[in-house]
Amino acid sequence: MRVTEKIILVNSKNLKESIKYCLETLEFKPNSNKFVLKPNIVSKFKSGSGHITDIRIVKSLIELLNEYYGAEEIIIAEGPTLFLENPMKLFEYVGYRKLVEKFTNVSLVDIYQTSYEKTGDNFKVSEILKDRCLINLPVLKGHAQAGLTCAIKNLKGLLQQADKKKFHQKGLHENLSTLVKFKPDLTLVDAITCQECEGDYMSKKYKFNLLICAKNPIIVDEVCAKLVGLNTNDIPYLKSILEKEKLNYEIIGEFQQLAEWKTFKNKFTYGKIDVYSNDCCSYCVGALVQFLLPKKFKKHVKLGVKLRVIASLFKKQRTSYIMGRNMKNTQHVKGKVFLFGDCARDIFPGIYIKGCPPKLASKL
Repeated sequence: MRVTEKIILVNSKNLKESIKYCLETLEFKPNSNKFVLKPNIVSKFKSGSGHITDIRIVKSLIELLNEYYGAEEIIIAEGPTLFLENPMKLFEYVGYRKLVEKFTNVSLVDIYQTSYEKTGDNFKVSEILKDRCLINLPVLKGHAQAGLTCAIKNLKGLLQQADKKKFHQKGLHENLSTLVKFKPDLTLVDAITCQECEGDYMSKKYKFNLLICAKNPIIVDEVCAKLVGLNTNDIPYLKSILEKEKLNYEIIGEFQQLAEWKTFKNKFTYGKIDVYSNDCCSYCVGALVQFLLPKKFKKHVKLGVKLRVIASLFKKQRTSYIMGRNMKNTQHVKGKVFLFGDCARDIFPGIYIKGCPPKLASKL
């Protein structure tokens, strides 16, 4: 008889008590007193924004691991955006450096600087994961290409940069489904503040005030998708996993659909700017944002991009940016066309902007 797994939904009002409740209810018994915590810290966003893992969750978890699980060593590891010359500066910006200073057994690791070992899968695995308990700490968010970024996609941050690019070049959804082989011992989702991303350029914020916790990341993603009104059949990586995996779980806590998020799509329109993202990676997404951003708005990205969109409305023709691979329909492409990045080079007639990703400044 197959064991019924558990997934917990709990209010985030008292974080430490809520996380303690999750660990106890799941009967969490780590196989090591050395831990790797994998939060989601993608770029320069403040804790609590819904873009990155709330630092209060990480702090509470560290305290619990020390108090109840005799933690000898705790590593906070992340491989953030390519556009940071020194990823450790990102840890400092979001407050993780100050957090680590409060504990003698906690350290920060730029996972790109660790050694990787080849496995039988499509990616290499960092040496820091060996003989350590992996705790996955994603944020519940929408995603332009994947549809949903939560438990499984957060594990992509453990890859080296070269493998991240290969994921998109060789098929994003097929490769995302292989990430479950990382087998985190626990997944604790920050669903306090969440972002429904519109192509990674615009987003809508939601306050759910929830923590979601389970051992199985597949269950986490299925439940989180339903929570925001997404059909798992419309999330290719999750659909392919669920066709092979028969899940058996019970939800502990009150479950109700909290939103109606849009399914992912390959075309996004802003004013007279059309963006065809296809299977592009987040590096090209970030590069395009920088390309569209007027220089004087480098510190005010959202405002700068909005001004670029407004300015486009006064132009006579549309501008189309094509990124990534596997574009199936080109008949609707209009106006001046830019082929943004190496993957898009031969997709359609237009101005090729080389690079993986392109490194350019823009002018308004």
